[in-house]
Amino acid sequence: VYTVLCAMFQSPWFIYRTEMADELDAGRIPLDGWDLASKLSFALHHTIPDEALLAAARDGSLLTGDGYAAQLDRLLQSPAADAVIDHFHEQLLLLDTYENIYKDPDALPAWSPSLNGLMREEALLFGRSVVRDGEGVRDFYTTPRTFVNRDLAPLYGLSVDSETMVPVDLDAAQRAGVLTLSGFLTAQSYANEIDSIHRGVFVSMRLLCSSLPPPPDDIPPLPLIEDGQTNRERVDAHTGDGTCGAGCHSVFINPVGFAFENFDPIGRWRDTDNGRSVDASGTYNFVDGAAAWDTPVEFASVLSASTDAHSCMTRNWMRYLHGREAAEQDEALIEDIAQRSLAQDLAIQDVIRELLMADAFRTRSPEVTP
Repeated sequence: VYTVLCAMFQSPWFIYRTEMADELDAGRIPLDGWDLASKLSFALHHTIPDEALLAAARDGSLLTGDGYAAQLDRLLQSPAADAVIDHFHEQLLLLDTYENIYKDPDALPAWSPSLNGLMREEALLFGRSVVRDGEGVRDFYTTPRTFVNRDLAPLYGLSVDSETMVPVDLDAAQRAGVLTLSGFLTAQSYANEIDSIHRGVFVSMRLLCSSLPPPPDDIPPLPLIEDGQTNRERVDAHTGDGTCGAGCHSVFINPVGFAFENFDPIGRWRDTDNGRSVDASGTYNFVDGAAAWDTPVEFASVLSASTDAHSCMTRNWMRYLHGREAAEQDEALIEDIAQRSLAQDLAIQDVIRELLMADAFRTRSPEVTP
C-alpha cells in the first residue's frame, strides 16, 4: 500500500490538471468541454466543477459562446467566487506579511499586535467590495471608504461602536483607495518611523508593474534623522540626485514613496514631520507622460488615470486566472482590456470576464504537451 500511495502522489496525473485535447485549430488547441469545465471552475472557485458545469460539458453547451458565457457569469456571481477575489488581493497586496508587523510600543503606543489581523481583514473587505459593487480600477485607487471596528477606527480619527468590521466613509481630503488604508501604510514602515523607499518600491513594482533592479548587496542603511530634518530630506540626501541611488530612486521609487509622507508608521494622518510641514508632492513618468501631484489624494487620482495602473491590474488578473506569466502573444489582449478599463471605466468584474472569455484561456499552445 505504501508503494502504491507513493507512486500515486508523485504521478504528474495526480499533481497536475492535464488538458487532453490535441486537435490544432488556427495554431491553437481548443480545450474540450471537460477540460474547459475544470479550468473555469478552478479559476473562479478553486475546486472541481459542480453538477451544472459538468452537465454543460456533457451536453456540449459549454463549447458554445453563449453557453460558456452563461456558466462563466454564474460562477463569477456565486458567493464561492469571493474566495478567489480575496486570494487575488492577498497575493497582490502581500497580506500574508501583515501577521509579522511589529511596531515599537514606546514610540507607537496606539499599535498592538491585534491590529495586524484587522488590517488584513480590512484590505480583503475593501478589495472584495470594489469587485462586487461593480467598480473599476479607478475606484480601487480613489474611493474614500473602508471597513473598521472599534479598535481600527481610531487610526482614521473615527469612533465606531462595533466589534465587527463595518463600512465607513473616510475624509476625502485625506484618504483615497487601497493605498491610504492602514495596512499598506503600516506594513511598509519601520518599527518606529515611516519607510518611504519601500512604500515607493511596493507601488512601482506591484501596482505599476515597473521592473526595478535589485539593490546592491552593500547598500548602507538610512542615517538617523538630524535635528530639524524631515524624513523626505533624509531619504533624498541618501538616495536622491547626486547619490549612488540616483536613477532608480529619484525617478521610480522616491517620488511615489513621498506621496505618502502624510501618513505615520501606523497609517494615521499627520500634517507635520519633525515640526515642519509635510511635503507629499512629486512627479512620476507614466507611460502616458509625466504627471504631478501635491497630496496623497491627488496622487491616487493621477495613478488611477494612468495606463500603467490599468495595464498592471489587467496583467495581474491575467496571471492569476490563467495560472501563468503573460507571454508575448498575450500582450495585445492585456493592452486591449486595459485601454477599455481606462477609457470606459470598466468594472473589474468585466476585466475578469474578458480574460476568461479570451481564446488564450479557452485554448492551449501546441508547444505545451499534456
